[in-house]
Amino acid sequence: MTSPVARRLLTVVCLLSCLLLATQSFAAPLTKVRFQMSWKHQFEFAGYYAAREQGYYADEGLDVDIRELESGETPLQEVLSGRAQFGHINSEIVLNRLQGEPVVLVANFFKVSPLVLVTSPDILSPNDLRGKRVMASANELQSAPFLAMFSYFNVSPRDFQVVPHSWSIDDFKQGKVDAVSVFSSNEMYFLRRDKVPHNVLNPASYGANAYDSNIFTSEQVMTADPTLSARFVRASIKGWQYAFTHKEEMVDLILNHYSTRKSRDALLFEANELERLTLHDVFPLGSVDPRRIDNLADLYISSGQAPANAKDRLLGFVQTPFSNISLSAEEQRYLQQHPVLRVGYSTRAPFSMFGSGEAQGFDIDYVQLLARELGSHLQFSEFAPEDLNQALQQQRIDIALNSGRLPEDGSLQQLPAYASFTLGLVTRANMDPVSSLEALQNKRLALLDSVYDAERLGRYFPAIHFVSCTDVSHCLQLVSRGQADAALGAMPILQYATQLHLYPNLSAAISLHSPLLEVENEQLSLKSDAGVLASLLQKAADNLIPQQLNQLQKRWISNLGSIDKALFTDADRQYIQQHNRVSYCSRSDWAPYDSQSNGSHQGVSADLLALFSSRLHLDFQFYPTASWGAALAALQDGKCDLLLSAIDDPAMQASGLRLTAPYLSIPVVIATRTEQHFVDNLSGVGNQPLAVLRNSPTMQALSRSQPQLRLFPVSSMQEGLRLVENKEVFGMLGGTLAIARAIQQGNFVNLKIAGSSDQRLDLHFALRSDEDALLGLLQRAITSLDSDSGQQARNRIMSSWNQVRFDQRIDYRLVWQVLAIFTLIALLLAWRQHSLHRSNRLLQQAHDELRQANASIAVQNQRLEQLSSTDALTGLFNRMKTDQLASSEAQLAELSQQPLSVILLDVDHFKMVNDRFGHPMGDKVLKEIATVLRRHSRDDDLVGRWGGEEFIVLCPHTSAEHAIALAERLCQLIAAHSYPHRQPQTASFGIATRQPGEAVTTTLARADQALYQAKSHGRNRVEFATPPFTAQPTV
Repeated sequence: MTSPVARRLLTVVCLLSCLLLATQSFAAPLTKVRFQMSWKHQFEFAGYYAAREQGYYADEGLDVDIRELESGETPLQEVLSGRAQFGHINSEIVLNRLQGEPVVLVANFFKVSPLVLVTSPDILSPNDLRGKRVMASANELQSAPFLAMFSYFNVSPRDFQVVPHSWSIDDFKQGKVDAVSVFSSNEMYFLRRDKVPHNVLNPASYGANAYDSNIFTSEQVMTADPTLSARFVRASIKGWQYAFTHKEEMVDLILNHYSTRKSRDALLFEANELERLTLHDVFPLGSVDPRRIDNLADLYISSGQAPANAKDRLLGFVQTPFSNISLSAEEQRYLQQHPVLRVGYSTRAPFSMFGSGEAQGFDIDYVQLLARELGSHLQFSEFAPEDLNQALQQQRIDIALNSGRLPEDGSLQQLPAYASFTLGLVTRANMDPVSSLEALQNKRLALLDSVYDAERLGRYFPAIHFVSCTDVSHCLQLVSRGQADAALGAMPILQYATQLHLYPNLSAAISLHSPLLEVENEQLSLKSDAGVLASLLQKAADNLIPQQLNQLQKRWISNLGSIDKALFTDADRQYIQQHNRVSYCSRSDWAPYDSQSNGSHQGVSADLLALFSSRLHLDFQFYPTASWGAALAALQDGKCDLLLSAIDDPAMQASGLRLTAPYLSIPVVIATRTEQHFVDNLSGVGNQPLAVLRNSPTMQALSRSQPQLRLFPVSSMQEGLRLVENKEVFGMLGGTLAIARAIQQGNFVNLKIAGSSDQRLDLHFALRSDEDALLGLLQRAITSLDSDSGQQARNRIMSSWNQVRFDQRIDYRLVWQVLAIFTLIALLLAWRQHSLHRSNRLLQQAHDELRQANASIAVQNQRLEQLSSTDALTGLFNRMKTDQLASSEAQLAELSQQPLSVILLDVDHFKMVNDRFGHPMGDKVLKEIATVLRRHSRDDDLVGRWGGEEFIVLCPHTSAEHAIALAERLCQLIAAHSYPHRQPQTASFGIATRQPGEAVTTTLARADQALYQAKSHGRNRVEFATPPFTAQPTV
């Protein structure tokens, strides 16, 4: 018999067992979910295998069926039909949404697409694909990565022979096709294993990064269970984190439980390649950048695959589960009852305005961030500033953006400020600089009625006469016309307005220093009884991270600054007021500098004149002529007031016309066959014939300055280059862009720009002798090009017409000469060493002393060399050393056929640091940034100070995508760093990856242009430069 204790113990065990069984029987069942793969089982889907095997899906209450793609199926069809809740797809999901499909993007894992073109070794760029056999599917050729890469080179599938894809690389290996589309994570393994000679055209190398490995669902699934996608994505992210840290384990899992289609080595190769494509050291796994989606949408629309107005369909497309706002039941009901929030705004550029068919600006983007956090849609309406509060009171809108002063009846409320900006003043140019209201005693100050309380200000500044204006443009016009002495406003608004319209008699905006008026706050206004909406908006605002607000600051505010203005005289101002139009003539057949098409003027000169038009407030009207002689006669007869592209030669001097300073200086280069060596100057050409465009400025200048040259006039660039190609002349002479454009358009693959001459073509404006005022204005406009903003504008114009790379090669004659010299030196050193060893023992002591002296000198020389190559302030390489390193690394990259990327960065608003805190503090900030760069760049990277507040990072063996990732990381680290002046500090980055045969100076110039784009697009950002032979869109 059992004892009482044993019976009680048995009873407890039975009760616990029953309780456990009951608990299990009442546990919530797992939600069944089907995930539709886009291909067969392989490491591309390892994150989802890991999430299931490790129980991450079960932890989220999900039972996930991971399903292979069968023949005739697509992930899109499976999800929209309801057979699958989630699908895996490439960038095509953006196109699907633009075409009206009800799909929702919930996560992205590969920031760079693995889709590349493998080509025969002789195909070095997409431009070389013309006339070749390319094996790829129609969908691949229309995919975002290939579309972007082809558009950069003005290439389309019509330019080559498309061969239907056999889904095998055997045709390429056997030479049946010249190029084949492959995945860098799959077929590339077999090409390398079998040592198949090939080249890779990677869209990412040209900045054409497209999202891949996207997880999507349907709007129906999102509506039925809003939490389902969040649970699925959270578990999948954990799965990918596990998969990348346990690659071999996941490979074994795939081979044992999913598929043996690929070998272990191939799967490990795929794992390493896919991890590289995630860029997870920079971007969080699963994250989606809305700007990338926007860029992809632009690409599909420009290619004609989606309607022009299709971007409206992107609203609600991206719904990543990263918001964690806790809402009350009342707040949830409000959102359900108000799915669309009505937002009112008035024009306050750059905060709010209407452009490109939609509301845009800093405030617009901010409220869209809040709506995204709440899952709401927005409807924008524009009002006059004085009507905005009334629209809110009448409940025509729910939210007003910065509605100005609130009515005194307490009917409206304002949420806490989400941004504050310094106030500033714009005055007439002939006034002394003013930075305080106290300095405006007995002056007239223009201000906005809807924003500033003139009555209140009048109590503090009774000697100021306040003038009312309706908007900022009206305020500035009052000052420009002499009806007010100064205008008051937020610095970004004043800066934006003065950039948009150059008022020659106004000063640049100056920050205001006044205890009464220091900042203007950006706030949302609501009705006072809208407590639930106020709570929702504040919760959404509290959930934003600083980087999101920084992005708005970079996009809309940080790129604003006072533009450089020439000094205008009274005669200048009078001329501008009296002359609405100025007619001009130009050459008709000198593309891309000056040409005519259907009566319109095109080219670099036309773009520069358009720039001057905006700066001078003059309307330049083109007067077409048939020839240069006709243009010159039209100027002399008074049919036009101005002549472009004039050169200072005896004929021009004898004409009695007056010339401005050069507005453009063009280097003359020579194009030869590719087998020719460098041409340092034209004296090395000897008596060989050189083609030159007949009656062009190039021919006129060279005939005068270098009469010994044997010039052969031709009617067109194409004719001259054909003569070079056929070896009938040694080379073709012309301006850099003209030669480059002709090589590109004529597809002269066996020609190159072999060097430059000592000649430069200086282009002037020519005017009649009675046009003193216009001459002075143009002189001042040309002078403005010497400023930083002017140089950037000119460089931007030149880059827009630059279509081809410079194919510079190593001069092996020079290499052999250098090797011979070094060999001689080595022999001399060896002989000296041998003689020293045979020296008499009696001289040993003297020899030792000499060696000690030499060692001391060597140490001193090493120190001197270090000093000569090191920047004294930051300890980084200085400009001279960096130039040497860039040149040597470019040569190594050319010889080894390895990529070389260049990162240029410029400290944002550094002048403000010096002005506010002093130059010693500015030096400390530069040293801190140098420390960040030195600590966080890689071992092989070479970091230098490029000059002033500019730095450079040379990245050997680094592709474009890795350089972008490094720059993004450095950009974030600089922004997050703590600086001695206790202020946030950011930097802008420009990146260029050297192309085969490209001169390092060209790579640096492209990086500098990308840096300018980063500055122009808002600062504190990274921009990648497309290759120099990119075909630019015509505006």
